[in-house]
Amino acid sequence: MKQNAGSVVAKSTVTLSHAVREEVLLSLVRNSMDAIESADGVIDYWNPAAEKLYGYTAAEAIGQPSTLLVPPTKLDEFEKMREKLARGERIEQFATQRLRKDGTLVDVDITAFPVMEAGKLAATSIITHDMTERRKLEQALEESTRLKADFLARMSHEIRTPLNAIIGTAELQLLSEMVPAKRRHSRVIRSSGELLLRIVDDILDFSKLSAGKLKLEKVDFDMVDLVRSLVDAFSETFRVKKLELAFYLDPGLTIGLRGDPTRLRQILNNLVGNAVKFTAKGTVSLRVTDIEETANEMLVEFSVKDTGIGMSPDVQSRLFQPFVQGDLSTSRKFGGSGLGLAISAQLVQQMDSVIELDSEPGKGSTFRFAVRFEKSKQIADASAINGCPVTFAGIRALVVGDGAIGREVISKLLTSYGIASRSIAREESAMRELRSGTEQHANYAVVLLDDGPDSKGLIFARTIKRDSLLNKTKVIIMSWEESSNNCADVVDSWLTNPVSSQVLFNSIYTLFSQYARGNVEIVDPLTAPAQPQPERKGVRVLVVEDNPTNQDLIAEQLGFLGYTVQVVDDAAAALMILAEGQFEIVLMDCELPGMNGYDATAEIRRREVNGRHLTIMAFTAHVAEDQKQRCLDAGMDGYLAKPLKLKALADSLDAHFPIELMPGRNLQNGQSGGNHERLDPATIAELAQLSKATGHNVFRRLTDQFVSDLSRQVDLVMAAIESTEMPQLALAMHSLKSSSAIVGATDFSAVCAQVEQCAREGKVDLATSLAKELLEAAKMLPGALLGASSYAGVGNVGQTLTFFRSSQ
Repeated sequence: MKQNAGSVVAKSTVTLSHAVREEVLLSLVRNSMDAIESADGVIDYWNPAAEKLYGYTAAEAIGQPSTLLVPPTKLDEFEKMREKLARGERIEQFATQRLRKDGTLVDVDITAFPVMEAGKLAATSIITHDMTERRKLEQALEESTRLKADFLARMSHEIRTPLNAIIGTAELQLLSEMVPAKRRHSRVIRSSGELLLRIVDDILDFSKLSAGKLKLEKVDFDMVDLVRSLVDAFSETFRVKKLELAFYLDPGLTIGLRGDPTRLRQILNNLVGNAVKFTAKGTVSLRVTDIEETANEMLVEFSVKDTGIGMSPDVQSRLFQPFVQGDLSTSRKFGGSGLGLAISAQLVQQMDSVIELDSEPGKGSTFRFAVRFEKSKQIADASAINGCPVTFAGIRALVVGDGAIGREVISKLLTSYGIASRSIAREESAMRELRSGTEQHANYAVVLLDDGPDSKGLIFARTIKRDSLLNKTKVIIMSWEESSNNCADVVDSWLTNPVSSQVLFNSIYTLFSQYARGNVEIVDPLTAPAQPQPERKGVRVLVVEDNPTNQDLIAEQLGFLGYTVQVVDDAAAALMILAEGQFEIVLMDCELPGMNGYDATAEIRRREVNGRHLTIMAFTAHVAEDQKQRCLDAGMDGYLAKPLKLKALADSLDAHFPIELMPGRNLQNGQSGGNHERLDPATIAELAQLSKATGHNVFRRLTDQFVSDLSRQVDLVMAAIESTEMPQLALAMHSLKSSSAIVGATDFSAVCAQVEQCAREGKVDLATSLAKELLEAAKMLPGALLGASSYAGVGNVGQTLTFFRSSQ
């Protein structure tokens, strides 16, 4: 009986479930918060939510065409949706707009399902979600983000302005003579200002990354220069903390690459900075290695390893989150905002990579990541002089020092130069190796010593030089200290750490290279005294800046670099002075009282005539990308961000106004004025050989033709100068450049090329100045050419060289 009852109940349940299921589905449709409709060309279902969303009742909507709700501007889009549905494809959460009964538009997300019959579209079910509130929230969030970004940009501007004075003044003080205590105080001021600046920059970058507004550049750059400048920047910190810095740059990375060098440098700055911060003693190593290469790309791995405090797995798991450090005691002891690694991780992620970490408490940490770069133009090889490859055949080197990593890096660099080497830690073992090599006629030509604590490297150098069998061995010492005056008799080359590949190569080249021409002077940029650069004296700079402190500072900085400077504090004064006087460069602050820097620049550009183009550089505490673009859009040629260090100022101005283009500057020889009439011996020699082969004095014939036409060319140049017709001057210089090069006046031709370039770029004052200098050289050129022509027909190359040396 139970069994029968069970059967009956089961049958009844199935029947009821089907009915209930239909009712449930209808109930869901009727009570859905989303508008639901169906159509087969006309609307045939309309739920209450659709009435609420669109304002039409079911009676008003049903029977109307499906386009009832489609705005006229969306009809093409609607037809494409229908075509997709006709193919049996669903449409998922498609963002668009629909038309209400009152004529207003509403933002919606549409999901549509095709109902197919016999392979054709029979009907469509449409679910529409009202996005109005979400759009309001998104707009509110965007506005909040914008306000936050504006606030941070304004705060950055206000903080950078006094930081510019603090850091810049400290930097200038350090370049002057002062007692050790005051020098120490100035270093504290500078380093504290730079720390505050890094924190400000980190906050700005984190804000940009969080908002998705930080975009990577793709420009050509030199990896060798990038790593070298990075290492140089940390050299003082390593010297003070007495840490060993070992860095290795793969020799294969001498090619140019394309990427974002600024952000790459920022990542490496953070990683190396952290390694230094958390390492009390031992070594920090930086390795840059080519791990994969194709015809067009290169995969480069960056590795930063330290012997510092290390990290537990718990700390590692949250290390790349913002504002995170090991614990509160770590923050108190080592400082920092906790943003550096979070920013670095996000930047590496934008480069399609990830930072990997290996660490153990008490045993240090290793951070590594790999980035794929496009290849660009070839960069000069470190192991070449003037483009000529250098070989060190038969030279063996011995590397001696306590640090295993440092010895390994130096040994790899030597190998990349083609020098066989051996690495030894202890001086006693090194001495035995040196003597053994001598006895076996396998001498070591050079010993590279890490100076180490208590100058033990220098002591070992004296031991080597006192040994009668070894005193011809060259000795190179690598030290964190400057060389002393009492070591010249035992040290052949003293290199200040960190030693870059180029500096090491140049040092060995000076000692051994068969391509050497006389003495090669190697100047260590870390210890060489800074000197004003008089070659810039002919360049006049107008500074438009309203802050008195910044006025004094920038005037001091520009004066130190060798520029002639005038300062005004508003745009009106600048416009008046520019109308009366001649300047090559204007440094324009953007936030000025009265007329701002953008409008002032536009007015300057409006007044320029006859092809003139004054170089105008923004000089501002605004650092946001849109502000940089605003400066360029206003007509400025470049952008300098406060606070500005001396080297950055020099590099930026030289990039827009190169030293070799400055008035009174000899382009080929780096000397002021004159000597443009000097001739090229190689060209004379080639013409002499041609004369011998043909039996005619070819050089004399070419010279006669050039000299006879020179007066006409000079007249054209003078006319162009007097009328300030730059196109005419460029045309004259183009012709003179070619003809002078043919007869060997290569210095003269090079200046012609620079005048032509300046004239085409509208740099009237510079083009005129160089052209006048060229006219003076033109007076001397015929005599030099006619004198040389008698030799070019019969003499040899040596005679030609001798002749021109005696004539200078």
